[in-house]
Amino acid sequence: MPSNLMLYKACLWGKENGAKLFDLWGALGPNPDPTDPWIGFHRFKEGYGARHVEYIGSYDFVLNPILYSIYNIADNIRWKILRLRK
Repeated sequence: MPSNLMLYKACLWGKENGAKLFDLWGALGPNPDPTDPWIGFHRFKEGYGARHVEYIGSYDFVLNPILYSIYNIADNIRWKILRLRK
């Protein structure tokens, strides 16, 4: 599985460079619903002995409102196209 190899190599690189923690950023919570579409990602991360830690949510810090608006429009179009392909 290439994902496992990639994460393993990233962990080795971090260890060689003095990293103490590896944030896999995002999980379903301590008792996830087995039918959740993200359960595969959750199990992948859980398989590495991850410890679940809750932080405050992530937010966008808008530096350029015009470009941010263009980005949001493009992102909405992208998601509509992806949903149509299903």
